[in-house]
Amino acid sequence: MKNFIKKHKTLSIITAIIVIVILLFVLFKGEEEALYETVVVEKENIVQTVSVAGKIKPQKEASLSFEKTGKVSGIYVDVGDSVVYGQKLIALGNSDLYSQLMEAQANRDVVSAKLAELTRGTRQEEIRIYETKLTSAQTALMETKRSFVDTVQESFTKSDDVIRNTTDKFFNDPHGGNPKLSITVYDSGLAIDLEGHRIMLESALTSWYETLSVLDINNNLDQYGTTAKDNLSSVKIFLDKMALAINNLTPNSSLTQATIDTYKTSISTARTTINTAVTNLSTSQKTLSTAQSSVSLAEDELALKKAGATKEAVDAQNAQLAQAEAKISTIQTELGKTIMRSPINGIVTKVDAENGEVVSLNSAIVSLISKNKFKIEAHIPEADIGRVAVGDSADVTLDAYGDEVMFQANVVSIEPAETIIEGVATYKTVLNLASDDSRIKSGMTTDIEILTDSRDDVIAIPGRSVISNNGEKFVRVLNSEGLVEEVVVSTGIRDSLGKIEIIQGLQEGAEIIVFIKN
Repeated sequence: MKNFIKKHKTLSIITAIIVIVILLFVLFKGEEEALYETVVVEKENIVQTVSVAGKIKPQKEASLSFEKTGKVSGIYVDVGDSVVYGQKLIALGNSDLYSQLMEAQANRDVVSAKLAELTRGTRQEEIRIYETKLTSAQTALMETKRSFVDTVQESFTKSDDVIRNTTDKFFNDPHGGNPKLSITVYDSGLAIDLEGHRIMLESALTSWYETLSVLDINNNLDQYGTTAKDNLSSVKIFLDKMALAINNLTPNSSLTQATIDTYKTSISTARTTINTAVTNLSTSQKTLSTAQSSVSLAEDELALKKAGATKEAVDAQNAQLAQAEAKISTIQTELGKTIMRSPINGIVTKVDAENGEVVSLNSAIVSLISKNKFKIEAHIPEADIGRVAVGDSADVTLDAYGDEVMFQANVVSIEPAETIIEGVATYKTVLNLASDDSRIKSGMTTDIEILTDSRDDVIAIPGRSVISNNGEKFVRVLNSEGLVEEVVVSTGIRDSLGKIEIIQGLQEGAEIIVFIKN
């Protein structure tokens, strides 16, 4: 019995030892498998971006239709043609309207003559005095008009000379559709502005010349004066910009100081010429206005002396005259509706009409897009729109050319109202390409990386190491004794790779836990 008890105790002790060994093995084995994935905190640069897809769109586009039904009598453009603002595109038959206009003008002349007859009165001797006064005023006005016409034509001549003879030597292909500066202008914005302004001036000078070719003293000279004033102002601004570009030139191996001085003198002389033309035009306009006022006054005085009919009769005849003028204006408006003109400088993308074809009211038959001017339209989800602002830069790639070809763009507008796409609120965002490129075509698909924020030399850690709890954010840090501590942190921006900026709470060199594996 004692031996049995002794054996039983011995067995119990051995069993207990085995259990303890197993427990210790499991315990220590578990501690060995409790692995931490850690990183050491370092400073680095972090960039926050928003990725979105978009479409290439022209800066301006227009679908044109007639405001009335009619038969096409002339088509003056083809698909692919470059056009300028106001250029005639398509015309409808309008001979019937011209006949109506001539009839209305004849009727107006009859009514006007009747009105003159009604207002005739006073003694013939006195009337002849005022008629002589009116004739003198009209003669003076005619001389003033001739002088004004000379001034307007001189304005064109001087403008044409300073642009095409003085400044064109600084451009390659100045009369073409894409003039380029032949001098080095370090301000790229100024260079682009000058080249674009030169294109506009070529169109303006051509249009101005065509207008002056039919200039007559019996025409509405005020409009010619306005055109001359506007064109002189545009030329003056262009010369000011040219002066800025020339004044910033510096001598080099291919450009001497003497040549630069010659350029400066040339531009200075041109500016003086245009300033003088502006002064002469202003003086001539004032003189013309005074002469016109003198004629109007003489006419009013003569009419007053001739007044012999009753006020009621004169008023009735005036009303008929106004009605006749209104009819002429209405017909002229209808005539304008028979000619389709370009509302922009651009390229024709569609001409859906044939000579002799009857076109319907408001049926789009011509489409235009702006030439070499494109934008990008993208719809950014509400989750990202808060990080995007007007002025942000972006890297753009086109599916047509792959990721290796990069284009630059800037955010120029964000629509405040949402657009729902597949149940998600998005906001239409427009980006302008930084420069024109012949490879870019309307309708191309783009991938856009918008740079919304960046930080240099800041603490950035993997985003998954940041834990949120009860409105606070913290990370787990291994201290020098190998123990885990929870440290509260403040965070900043997050990049597309998952890194997050730590504003406060961590120091460089700290070892943080990214992941715990049990």
